[in-house]
Amino acid sequence: MSDYLEAGKEVEKLAKRIINEHHPQLRGVMIRYIFSIKPLTAKNKELLGKTQKVSGLNAFLATADTDNEGEEFVVVMLSKQAWEVLDDARKEALLDHELCHVKVKEDTGKPYLVTHDLEEFNQIVERHGAWQSDIVEFLRHAKQPPLPGLAEEKPKATNKGKKPVLIKHQSEASV
Repeated sequence: MSDYLEAGKEVEKLAKRIINEHHPQLRGVMIRYIFSIKPLTAKNKELLGKTQKVSGLNAFLATADTDNEGEEFVVVMLSKQAWEVLDDARKEALLDHELCHVKVKEDTGKPYLVTHDLEEFNQIVERHGAWQSDIVEFLRHAKQPPLPGLAEEKPKATNKGKKPVLIKHQSEASV
């Protein structure tokens, strides 16, 4: 049995709307949306989603016998268990977040990935405040109050085979 499933029409439809509204530069980029059955992790943190670029031999093998043979593409991988318990607003935020990792080179039209605008420890901001310009810029954009329930906790992707529980949001080069 595979550890992955096609994400399906619900995810594709939502992603298309998000791309049209917020990421028009991605309209021509080949993006595949899949669910991961197993938990997604990076740097010992569980993730809700992860974005990867596929190129070279892997892109060739994945697109063989298609009109896009060998073309680079992007995979947005979502935790299936987390997706099943997220409300619509958080599903949209998760997909929008993953799509923010994808940029397009103007000269070639090829996709590339970028990391988060801010990487910092809560403890450092608590002890030293907004000590870097990227923290100041991040706070400048943080006008909107959190989605309802965020002050509590967010869905966790797994709980040893039980119904997903709640954890705080994780941040990674892919969520």
